[in-house]
Amino acid sequence: MVPIYDKYYTHEDIKGLIQLYGTPLGKKMLVVLPKVMGESQAAATKWGETIGRESMMEVLAEHPEMEKAIEDAKKSTQPQ
Repeated sequence: MVPIYDKYYTHEDIKGLIQLYGTPLGKKMLVVLPKVMGESQAAATKWGETIGRESMMEVLAEHPEMEKAIEDAKKSTQPQ
């Protein structure tokens, strides 16, 4: 683990982190941050899916011929 931390943090950074994690906020951060990251990732995934779907609908509205090409591609990849 040391080489990974060494890659991103200086010695002074590590000393600051040790001080931070000794505070009430630092202790809370250790407990809460994984939850925040998990919820953020789930929200970003949902947002990305929505944007992707909206983008595809725009493309299909502008290029209706693509819908047939997508259907043909689906048929050619389905087992017979």
